[in-house]
Amino acid sequence: MGSNDVTQACSNSLNGKLNQLSMERSQCTIYRVHKHLRNVNMKAYEPEVIAIGPYHRSKDNLQMMEDHKLCYLRLILERKEINNIETYVSAIEPLEEEARKCYAEPITLNSPDFLEMLILDGCFIIDLNFREDEDNERRRWRFINNATELREANVKFKRTEGVSLFDLRFEDGNMLLSPLTIEDRTESLFRNLVAYEQYFGDGQTNYVTDYVKFLDCLIDSSRDVAILSRHGIIDNWLGDDEVVANMFNKLTDSVAGPGTHFVYANIFHVVNKHCNGRRNRWMAKLRRNYLNSPWAVISVLFAVLLLLLTVTQTVCSILQECESTTPPLKAQAQLV
Repeated sequence: MGSNDVTQACSNSLNGKLNQLSMERSQCTIYRVHKHLRNVNMKAYEPEVIAIGPYHRSKDNLQMMEDHKLCYLRLILERKEINNIETYVSAIEPLEEEARKCYAEPITLNSPDFLEMLILDGCFIIDLNFREDEDNERRRWRFINNATELREANVKFKRTEGVSLFDLRFEDGNMLLSPLTIEDRTESLFRNLVAYEQYFGDGQTNYVTDYVKFLDCLIDSSRDVAILSRHGIIDNWLGDDEVVANMFNKLTDSVAGPGTHFVYANIFHVVNKHCNGRRNRWMAKLRRNYLNSPWAVISVLFAVLLLLLTVTQTVCSILQECESTTPPLKAQAQLV
């Protein structure tokens, strides 16, 4: 083969590869994070609950959620007029090649498995978004502030002997809560009950999960635990308020919810309405900015006292000035 032939062959090969690269690059939208970036923080790129797509679907810790995908598919089939699964497969099959080209590297799944993945993942995402549009249409509430901020907004905490631990009420600015004893077994008990409720469907009421979320809202720091303890709502057998605060702040990590049947939705709504009142917002701002410590209270009192003294001195000066410029009554009579 001559020199020109070698040059032409090499050029043709490179041009073909460049054209193929350009075509692949233009279609690729899904990439695997490269090793050096992943090694910085492996957990940041690893799904913890559910896998979408082919990259993580074979991992053992994510297999449980594959059954949930089937449940979502069944719900879609039950809601739609076309409930024949073959219809869905037939609609997706022509898109297989185009879907494979979206990935930056070859996908080793055979056609049946790849189509099954597209249908299960796609229906899961669609139904999940449908449900969220519906945790948003029903939920007209937002989370409440912690105990410290609620107290600043004129919310008073009171212990009540309710029917059960979950019997929480809000009446006339008073947050009424049943007492809760915190001991060594409390975290384990709550975690196991919350884990059990996570297997319920969204249509079920998760009393323990919602109660833990309620306390997680109330408790952000040891100050919040101290407030609840002072009012007899929390009986802290652990002794350290910071430990209790950390426990509740972590209990709802990686926990789904609250769902559409959140037990305390109405209480949250009423509490937020109370806190957003003009007088309560003004009191919260006053306490947060000027009465948040003994020294701040002393400073405010000193400023008020100084203001009163200044006003008194000004009034006295005005009165003295008036007396010095006004003639006595006897002198006024003689002039007349």
